[in-house]
Amino acid sequence: MIDAQRSLAQVSLDYVSALVEYHRALARLEGLVARELLTGERGAAGPSGAPTKEADPR
Repeated sequence: MIDAQRSLAQVSLDYVSALVEYHRALARLEGLVARELLTGERGAAGPSGAPTKEADPR
């Protein structure tokens, strides 16, 4: 049981770390292209961590 709890804690930490890394990279990219790439609520992500909104094609 303790191993399962430890594994869950590690996976949760890895997930949050990946989300932080994704949002930092997105912010850097948006700075480079000088516009917001995701429309709607900033940081909205689906269960997989992928953005739920498409980039505005304009």
